[in-house]
Amino acid sequence: MNRYTIVFDVGGTEIRSAIVSESGNVLEKTARVYPAYSNQSRHFLLDYLYELIKKQAATISGSDLITGIGYVFPGPCDLDRGISYIREHKKFESLYGVSIIDAMRDRLVADTRLMPRMAADYRIFFDQDTNWASLQPRELMHVGG
Repeated sequence: MNRYTIVFDVGGTEIRSAIVSESGNVLEKTARVYPAYSNQSRHFLLDYLYELIKKQAATISGSDLITGIGYVFPGPCDLDRGISYIREHKKFESLYGVSIIDAMRDRLVADTRLMPRMAADYRIFFDQDTNWASLQPRELMHVGG
C-alpha cells in the first residue's frame, strides 16, 4: 500500500494537479490540467473542486492511501483555515470568506467511496502560490505543516 498527496495549483484560468508519492516523486501519469471555471458560483466551484479530488484519486490504485490534499491558491488567503479573500478580480470571488478546507472535509466525510481511501491522519492544507514555485516534489508532501 502506497501513500500519496494530491496537489492542486489553482490559477484563474486553469488548475494544475498531480499526485506526489510519500518518497516525493510526482506520478507523471497523474499530471493533469483542468479549466478553473473561476467565475462560477460558490456551489459550483466547491462541487467542482471536490470532483477534481475524486478524478485524481481514481488515477491511483484503490488500495493506496491518500494522506493529504494540498491547494496552492492565488491572492490573499487565510492559509490555516483555507479561506480565500479574493475580490474585484472576477476570479473565485464567489469563494470569498469560505473555508475551502472545511468544505472539502465535509464532502469527504459524506463520501462513502472516497473516505475509506483517506489515511486516518490525512490533512487538507493551503498555501500561497508564491511559496510553491521553488518547492521540490518531496517538499510538496510536507507543505502546510
